[in-house]
Amino acid sequence: MAAIDFIEEHLLDENLSASEAAKHAGFSEYHFHRIFTSLTGDSIAEYIRDRRLSEAALELGQSRESILTYAIKYGFESQETFTRAFKRTFGVTPGAYRKARQGRSLPPDMMAKRAFSLALLEHICKGGINMEPVIVERQEEYVVGMGDSFAPKASIKIKALWDEFMKRSHEIEARSDLAYGVCTAKHPEIETKEGCCMVYIAALPVQEDSEVPPGMVKVKLEGGEYARFTHRGPILEIGRTVDYIWGQWNPQAPYKRRNSADFELYDERFNPESAESEVDIYVPLTRR
Repeated sequence: MAAIDFIEEHLLDENLSASEAAKHAGFSEYHFHRIFTSLTGDSIAEYIRDRRLSEAALELGQSRESILTYAIKYGFESQETFTRAFKRTFGVTPGAYRKARQGRSLPPDMMAKRAFSLALLEHICKGGINMEPVIVERQEEYVVGMGDSFAPKASIKIKALWDEFMKRSHEIEARSDLAYGVCTAKHPEIETKEGCCMVYIAALPVQEDSEVPPGMVKVKLEGGEYARFTHRGPILEIGRTVDYIWGQWNPQAPYKRRNSADFELYDERFNPESAESEVDIYVPLTRR
């Protein structure tokens, strides 16, 4: 906790480093890096960069100072490197963002996407995710929904996809009140755009022979064994849970990951307005 406080207090210091943060946490740099990454899903350098970008975005939306001023203030070598980092993180250039947000505060979801607070760190330490999953057997099932291709850490854009999908969800003859967020490498009816590495589909469960509304796709979720994780807390932080699953967790013998779609399952425990909300994430497994 002391390390997070130290980083936040020295966010604008050009000499802020992992070794200094580790010293304040009372760990060697090696062990501190492993602990920090496993808890936050980010390296220390990534966390510092993303916090600086979030603070820069907050100021850009409320000031007429030059973009170069904020590039230098937040530790970037030039306006060009700042612009590239800003667009990679938020999907728009600093100039376009300022034009759209001038005089208004940064949207809460944009801040939540990048700012890792002490409260969130405490939440993860207290059980934001079950570090070891439950192994379950699931039957083959089908879902229908709307999808697109995405780059890593695209929580904001995926939320927008859900918003669009919910406006049309009544067109689907769903067989239950559950909702699925399906993540797969590709889908034959969805173009994988440049810079994107996955396809995400917001969907509802259907019968195998159900009709597919225009602009939607059908996906078969394979039957078999899955590792079931539970993400607890704000839905916009689910990316951190995913980072842990794919970056830190390794299946125990006799299992290994299966090359098929994984998915989020939203049931009555999900509440986007609650810090106690829960979403299950299913990772397909196979026997070694």
